[in-house]
Amino acid sequence: MTGRVTPSQAHTTPVMDLRCDTLFDDELSREWDILLAQSSADSVFLTSAWLRAWHETFGRYSPLIVPQVRTDGHLIAAAAFLLSNGVIEFAGAGPSDYSDFVTSRHIDDNLRIRAIDALLVEAKAAAQSFRYFRLGRVQPESETLKSIAEPRSKFMWTFVGGATAAPYLDMALVEDRLRKKSLRRHERGLERSGSLACDTHVTADAILPQLDDFFELHVARWQSSGVESLFLQDHTREFYRRLTSGLDATGQLRFTTLRLGGRLIAAHFGFLHSKRFTWYKPTFDPTIAKLSPGEVLIKRLLELARDEGAAVFDFTIGNEPFKLRFASGVRDVWYLHVTDSRLAAMARRGRAFIGRHVRALANCKRSSE
Repeated sequence: MTGRVTPSQAHTTPVMDLRCDTLFDDELSREWDILLAQSSADSVFLTSAWLRAWHETFGRYSPLIVPQVRTDGHLIAAAAFLLSNGVIEFAGAGPSDYSDFVTSRHIDDNLRIRAIDALLVEAKAAAQSFRYFRLGRVQPESETLKSIAEPRSKFMWTFVGGATAAPYLDMALVEDRLRKKSLRRHERGLERSGSLACDTHVTADAILPQLDDFFELHVARWQSSGVESLFLQDHTREFYRRLTSGLDATGQLRFTTLRLGGRLIAAHFGFLHSKRFTWYKPTFDPTIAKLSPGEVLIKRLLELARDEGAAVFDFTIGNEPFKLRFASGVRDVWYLHVTDSRLAAMARRGRAFIGRHVRALANCKRSSE
């Protein structure tokens, strides 16, 4: 689907060329990744390799909508959506911790607002039985939050809410965290039990042969807690394999293993992208949980991130206690509800306002009892 938006004052405002695709081919992937590197949304979760792997596995039965905006032949804004029952969401739903519109840092705020409007309108036009947009996990530093939440859109109305916690560690403070006595105590405990080896692999050739052992260790770890591992699903395993192959050339893969006497006791599938080390999927051997292999793994990952010059260790979404123990701060990752009905947007804001006050009153009542 293609089109053109021509403003009335073309001599002062760039002309936007619109296009909408239903898949990521090699050319679009190349353009997308160049734009992503110029965007405040830059994240491994938005790389073309991630989105292609997701569409081939998790999203294989969902229509993909990829609207794009170009000016003077250059891609300046794009988004990847999926459609389900009339609701449009960011592609990558499920495994992606962050999602967003991808817009160039080199355009001004007014053009960014117009471009995001155009992406929304183009996606809506490509959808059948459109109801609304439900767009999750937008990072707080995103230009989208400043653009889409402003009441300047001519086409869409937005409600911003439903924040999720995402702890992080400023790596300037990493040495302080590494001085925690328990880290060294647990590491010494493992070293007394046998030969302890930690290795990090960055290529698909090295990682792919080890993934099955990683999957099985994850299954065993969660089975011991009475929870089903996500790796019991074949499409999840295939996603990791395809992602590993897709990211191979980027240098972003960081697969770390911890072995005791040659036996795998902990592992982590993560990334280093734009000086941000991403904590993504860890696991450990539950049969030696008392020796804290998971905590020793965190120590080795913090050292790895430090040695590789990362500026941030991102624990991603979820405020589990072990993350907060090492974090230096917590970001709010936001959800957006976008509709073409001003009345529906106002109603949603009203419900959220009432909900906040009901919860506040309930908290006050509990504190007074």
